[in-house]
Amino acid sequence: MKTKTTMHFKTIPLLIIFIHISISVFGQKAFEKGYVVNPENDTIFGKIKDRKPEPFADLYKKIRFKKEGSFFVKKYKPSQIIGYKAGDRVYESIGIETEGRLLNTRYFISSTSRKSFLKVVHKGNLNYYHWEYIDNESGFVDYIPLFHKEKSTEMVRATQGIFGLKKKLLSQYFSDCPELVREIDKKEVRTVQDVLELHESLCE
Repeated sequence: MKTKTTMHFKTIPLLIIFIHISISVFGQKAFEKGYVVNPENDTIFGKIKDRKPEPFADLYKKIRFKKEGSFFVKKYKPSQIIGYKAGDRVYESIGIETEGRLLNTRYFISSTSRKSFLKVVHKGNLNYYHWEYIDNESGFVDYIPLFHKEKSTEMVRATQGIFGLKKKLLSQYFSDCPELVREIDKKEVRTVQDVLELHESLCE
């Protein structure tokens, strides 16, 4: 007859296996299908993990990447790759320098090795990015919305929270397209999408 003690010890290995499988499954869920683009401009498909989920979010300084069919995890910082895709989100590695502070901060693209991953929201003659960060008060992911004209070394912040479009800065930034500036100064232009559409139709 089997004793309770014997049966108890036999269940321990099963419990350990169950816990291990549970941890593995949970870890796999955090990875999303995607790819990385290496410095040679090769696209390598696999799975990406770039953050801890909300409400206790964290953006990794180095993304985690696994090639298709592999369990080996490699970490990449922004200076090591051109960009990546995780799920529906696409990111580019861009060197950014800032000048000034608070409401008067200016943003410049540079060749610095201190690069950041910027979320690509729109690509064209006028690009639109989200520079993500963790809001210290809420613990959620927030972002700085940035416009970037192709071939320009400067970016400009598009909006300022509840205050909406930063029209004065945008008028300066798009001074090479007077028709767009005139439209921005009108009350009808209120959103980032408005600016993107008008830039496409009014500016070369």
